[in-house]
Amino acid sequence: SVVYNIFMAKLNNSSFESIQDILSSLNLKKEVSPVDEKILSETWKQCVGDKISTVSEPSNLSQDGVLTIVCANSLVANELYLERNNLLQIIREKFADLGIDIKVLKIDKKNMTRG
Repeated sequence: SVVYNIFMAKLNNSSFESIQDILSSLNLKKEVSPVDEKILSETWKQCVGDKISTVSEPSNLSQDGVLTIVCANSLVANELYLERNNLLQIIREKFADLGIDIKVLKIDKKNMTRG
């Protein structure tokens, strides 16, 4: 394969570069595009409805599948925390339709950025 040939050429012509250096120079990292905030918000609203989406919103989706939700206040955060397992099941199904694997739902008591 082309990657193997490049790897072997670099290995043979190197002055004992580390394997990590050689692999990183091949640019084999797969770039993951971030999920659009609007898509996150719209999907969250579909999952929880209008009423709850006005007092909570997704703030972050990590590459390892952790969706963080921020809330208007600690009362909302506590209610969502108590329902997190049910919410996670609903969210997983809805986000799976978008090709996004949500593994963990994190409820953050920090205040929302919007009113």
